[in-house]
Amino acid sequence: MSSLAPQIKTIPDLEFTDQRSTFGPAASPKPPSVPSPAPSTPAISLTPAMSAISKGINAMPAPTSNRAPSFSGETSDLLDFFELFEDLALACGLTDVEKCKLLVRYVDQATKRFWVTPAGYESKNFVTFKASILEQYPGAEKGVHYTIRDLERAVLSSGDGDISTETELLQYYRQFRPIAHWLVTNGKITTRERDRYFWQGLPTATRRAIDRRLEVQDATYSRAEATDFEKVLKAGHFVFSDDVFDADLNDPIASRLRSIQDSRSTNPTPAKPKLATQQLWDSDDEDEKKDAKREVQTKHVSFTPQQPIKSTIDEVEELARKMHGLDIGDVAYSGCYTCLVCLAPAAAQAWTPP
Repeated sequence: MSSLAPQIKTIPDLEFTDQRSTFGPAASPKPPSVPSPAPSTPAISLTPAMSAISKGINAMPAPTSNRAPSFSGETSDLLDFFELFEDLALACGLTDVEKCKLLVRYVDQATKRFWVTPAGYESKNFVTFKASILEQYPGAEKGVHYTIRDLERAVLSSGDGDISTETELLQYYRQFRPIAHWLVTNGKITTRERDRYFWQGLPTATRRAIDRRLEVQDATYSRAEATDFEKVLKAGHFVFSDDVFDADLNDPIASRLRSIQDSRSTNPTPAKPKLATQQLWDSDDEDEKKDAKREVQTKHVSFTPQQPIKSTIDEVEELARKMHGLDIGDVAYSGCYTCLVCLAPAAAQAWTPP
């Protein structure tokens, strides 16, 4: 039995050693290498060059540019012209010499010939040059100025028109306010007169609508005095607001009805013909009207027969017949002779004068 048992060979224990020990300690993973930046060249600063370009005469707009100051020739516009020019000159860093040189470039040729003659231009003293020009335009130092006639034109122009929307009301207000403000500031009119002028510039229908709003809004409202025009404008904003639901500009139904009304007013509807039944029923009434007594008025017209126009020869012959039977010393002879001399002096020579 022992010979038949399998012989099992034992495998000797193998010694497993850490192979890492032969290579030393494990190396830690290296981070990805970042290439070192190449030496950068110093940045070129453009500030000095740009500042040089935006300064001086070259930075000023050309006379044909829409940014260039422009003088219309009106005295009231001269101060605005100088203000715009000086702002540009300050931004561009112009000297007095450059200001005097460039100022005359922004006016027409005729104005330039005149502006180079006052004091300050040849010496290139801009302060003296500006003062000399302003002296040549009386009232220019006050800037824009208005007259009472200008205010009256604005009021009459608006009063003859129609104000039925908020836009139209604001258009009148923007036209009225600058003129009235200048006149009040310069003592030409009082604030009370200003308010009256503004009220008169509103059409009659507009005044009524605003007047009702003022009565509801202010319990102390009085018609004895004109209301401040700013309060009138506020009331007009409410009455004629373009945002209301029934405004013609926003509501298509209101616009449609308004167009129908306008077409009816321009094209009246022709009268409808009467029906035959109506004619039958009205026939008795027509007979009664025919049988009724009517008052007849008659007029008598008489014509005055026109006297035939006598010729000169016929009058001379008639005078000759009368004179033939009269004595020279008779008064009637003298009258006939005088008439004959007036009608036919040559024929009167044949008769003996009285």
